[in-house]
Amino acid sequence: MSQRFYKGRTALNVLAKDIANAKEIYEAAEGYVLVGVLSKDYKTVEEAVTAMKQYGQEIEDAVSIGLGAGDNRQAAIVA
Repeated sequence: MSQRFYKGRTALNVLAKDIANAKEIYEAAEGYVLVGVLSKDYKTVEEAVTAMKQYGQEIEDAVSIGLGAGDNRQAAIVA
């Protein structure tokens, strides 16, 4: 995780719309970032796990999983 901090102090968390965008974000931030992906965008846990692994392969596992997208109904799913 510490390699994601710029000068050991600052971390960015930027939401991506897809894998191509995640790669753009990662490259623009020179790796000093965690790229956010919303779990709400997937219908099943298996689908989400597969997608998160694909993101991770493209951006050196710099993935931050968003669990709710501001939707309080997601709390029941996460719990």
